[in-house]
Amino acid sequence: MTKKIFISLLIPTYNEEHFIISCLDSLLKQTMASSKYEILVIDGGSTDKTRELVSSWKTSHPEVNLEIVDNPKRITPCAFNAGIKSASGEYVTLFGAHSIVGPDFLGKVVETFESHPEVDACGGVVHTTYYDMNKISKAIAYIWQHPFGVGRGMRTPSNVKEGYATAVAKITYKKKIFNEIGLFDPQFIRNQDNDMNFRLTDYGGKIWLNPAIETTYFSRSSVSKMLKTAFYNSYFHSLFLKKHHVIPSLKHMVPAIFVLSLICFITLGLIKKLWLGAFIFILLLHQAVALYSSVPFRRKNNTGLFLLPPLFLGLHFSYGIGFFAGILNFFILNRKPQFLDTR
Repeated sequence: MTKKIFISLLIPTYNEEHFIISCLDSLLKQTMASSKYEILVIDGGSTDKTRELVSSWKTSHPEVNLEIVDNPKRITPCAFNAGIKSASGEYVTLFGAHSIVGPDFLGKVVETFESHPEVDACGGVVHTTYYDMNKISKAIAYIWQHPFGVGRGMRTPSNVKEGYATAVAKITYKKKIFNEIGLFDPQFIRNQDNDMNFRLTDYGGKIWLNPAIETTYFSRSSVSKMLKTAFYNSYFHSLFLKKHHVIPSLKHMVPAIFVLSLICFITLGLIKKLWLGAFIFILLLHQAVALYSSVPFRRKNNTGLFLLPPLFLGLHFSYGIGFFAGILNFFILNRKPQFLDTR
């Protein structure tokens, strides 16, 4: 008799040898019986030891339903689509190699669907931490979960309330919904979940946010990777705007407005010096708020009070520039997304 799989966890990978085992180990420890879920590692042709490590882990844990699925196109939406097509579960969870969860993760997902049978998807919140033990990595992780850095939402768990939502961490969908609204749009190399969730709610579907569904995410460990992530997150918000004629959330526009105001005031300052004062005021105000936001980090780590303000500025500036780069590419030049390594 064929085993009944309840949940399929999809994990896209590409060169994730430093994170994949911790990720799999956390899924091994679930309170849900291992016969009730499966893990699909969808690999984009890793050139490191990712596939070898996953294969070895599978051999060591035969009780777990784990399969490696090929993703020749390498990009995340295609990985999710390949995973959905291969999934045996009634529900499909979008996971990530940089994430770990507690033993009750899948149990909380099931409880949420049982408590709210009207919803088509559910998810929770994410706690951001660091992998490399240095002050830059700690600072980046702090910024990614601070309201001044990323706004209030699933990345700032202390400010989240349970209820209907449009964005949740580690979302689980009822698999049948993909037969009704289609698979992930491969144009969205990033932010594919924003596009899918909009299509789902526009179709009349509902998403529930349960803060008890918790994930820990290991953030990027270098400033350049942080800036690149911020840039491409915002870059693909422009594509979302072109496709749906709305933006995912007003908070995504704040960095763009910030950058635009700086550019306008410094340009006007070339004509009249009074405008340079406005430029300096906005910049100093931003840094003052960033400095205030850095105080808890300084108290905990005994360092970083003057490290974080320029990182906050870099994050917001990169995010803002990314949005306008997307406007240029998708609206003005009318180009389609090309393959990009956005990691």
